[in-house]
Amino acid sequence: MTGIKYSKNIRIGFSVNRNGKSLADTTAYVGYYKFLSPVVPGVKEYIRKKIESYCEVEGLEGISIDYNRYVDVVLPTTLWPKYNIVQDREYPAWDYGYHPIAIAKFKKQYGYDPRAQKDPSKDLKWRQFRCDQITDIANMIADIVHSHGKTMAASPFPTPKMASRMVRQDWGKWNLDVVFPMVYSNFYTEDPSFIRDCTLENVRDKGANTTLYCGLMAKNNEEIFADMDEALNNGAQGISIFTIHSLKDPQIREKFKKTIQLLRKLKKRKIMEL
Repeated sequence: MTGIKYSKNIRIGFSVNRNGKSLADTTAYVGYYKFLSPVVPGVKEYIRKKIESYCEVEGLEGISIDYNRYVDVVLPTTLWPKYNIVQDREYPAWDYGYHPIAIAKFKKQYGYDPRAQKDPSKDLKWRQFRCDQITDIANMIADIVHSHGKTMAASPFPTPKMASRMVRQDWGKWNLDVVFPMVYSNFYTEDPSFIRDCTLENVRDKGANTTLYCGLMAKNNEEIFADMDEALNNGAQGISIFTIHSLKDPQIREKFKKTIQLLRKLKKRKIMEL
């Protein structure tokens, strides 16, 4: 988890990688990646108080969470050249979740230390354990948000299966009202069929009470409309665009505007027919 302000006194809560390096003392990809460990009690309490205070803001209708995860153990392939890396497997420097408190909790539950194995990345119990710590935070936040009668949403990685491997987000188990999975096909050197496959998988694996919207990357060409079709024709109830301001081409912007207007009319007509 990142994206929150922290004091220097919270150093003990920073995430730790398989090499035993804490983000308090090292950098993962970029300087602002200062993730906190979800298993540390002080971290949970800090987040709980923050969410409670946000929910008391008059007029707030809901909370949407992002970065509720670990550091990317595997980056999208298109980002490898940017950092001059190849991630053909889970390397220790990028493999986070090894905070001493997490290790102790896992050892108490399963009777062994995951670090003692030849390759901890192949231990599915250890992977799921870390996913569950992230899920606990998401559902703690959801309980608070729902207790205030507000909407709970999130923007996780493309599918629960991909997200579990890449950042330990098993988000099909999160108690969300709305989900905006980041199905950014160009991050994975995929064509629009990637949108279709992810959407079908998400319809199957999302929470039963969760409405699925498909998060798409803005593109200044006709492919954005193919992406929209793949999402909406395969089970997504809507789309979100990251970001709308990135649609620079005047013709694409105008066509996008007309497409959205048409979709709204069709949705309104469908509701009236019900």
